Amino acid sequence: GWGLTESGATTTGQPGDLPPKYGSIGKSLLKCNTIKVFDDKGRELPSGQQGEIVVKGPALMKGYWNLPE
Repeated sequence: GWGLTESGATTTGQPGDLPPKYGSIGKSLLKCNTIKVFDDKGRELPSGQQGEIVVKGPALMKGYWNLPE
């Protein structure tokens, strides 16, 4: 499913052997199926645009236990 906020700490990072890159959150650490960016109206944005990062993959949960919203 689509990942929740907590997934950020385990899905991206900067490998120690690469120099930091301004404006980058790093590379995918897990085998994520999809990483996309959306604007505040839910429209997908092209690479390099600012927006909400959405990650999808088999290791991500769909929600919280007993909290459907």
